Amino acid sequence: MADQKRWFKLWHTILDDDDILSLLPADRWAFAALGCYLVVHGRSGRIVISPRNAALAVAFGCQPETVLSTLKRLPHVLVEEGQNDNGKIIVIMKNWSKYQKDSTSYKRLKRWRDNDDKRRGEERRREEKRKDIPPLVPQGTLEGFETFWTAYPRHESKSDAEKAWKQHRPPLARILSALAWQTHSEKWRQGIIPHAASYLRKKRWEDEPPKPSTDARRINAAWEGREVGEVKLR
Repeated sequence: MADQKRWFKLWHTILDDDDILSLLPADRWAFAALGCYLVVHGRSGRIVISPRNAALAVAFGCQPETVLSTLKRLPHVLVEEGQNDNGKIIVIMKNWSKYQKDSTSYKRLKRWRDNDDKRRGEERRREEKRKDIPPLVPQGTLEGFETFWTAYPRHESKSDAEKAWKQHRPPLARILSALAWQTHSEKWRQGIIPHAASYLRKKRWEDEPPKPSTDARRINAAWEGREVGEVKLR
């Protein structure tokens, strides 16, 4: 089958085919020879030839004048005469598409398409997973720095702060969360605020917020109507 489809298939039930078994051995060979001839010279099991075709005469092992009669004896073969003005005949082998076309080609094509669809589906899933993963901020970029610089209360030595930002790639969300309480701390309200570069290099966003004083706890408890120590506030 790999030889450019230069083959003629005889289905395995030919040994049980009454039409074939009723033929003389010479005509059985003629049937197979006609099939091979149609593969090479015909098209979809159909061919227009002279009724005295010399090539078929040699293949059949008969005289040219008996080619037509031999063709008419073969089962599953249709011979049409008088269809052409030049005296040629049309020879058709029935069920050619059913028995002679490569039925495995469709299966191979379907299998290839299924595999291709599967491959494309896997590629789409991998692409979707890549979209779900937030991109890493590569070292040496200033992404998010301007947001930090706007929120930071001391705007001095911006170039140093940019260098520190590139070097440490700090988490912007955590910095903003820390600044929310740091900007209200006692030292910062007194103006004791580190330079932005120093803040970044020392990772000050990891500082723990101060615990409220006892007086602050008492005041909070008073609002909530709770007892603090031996004093009950109403």
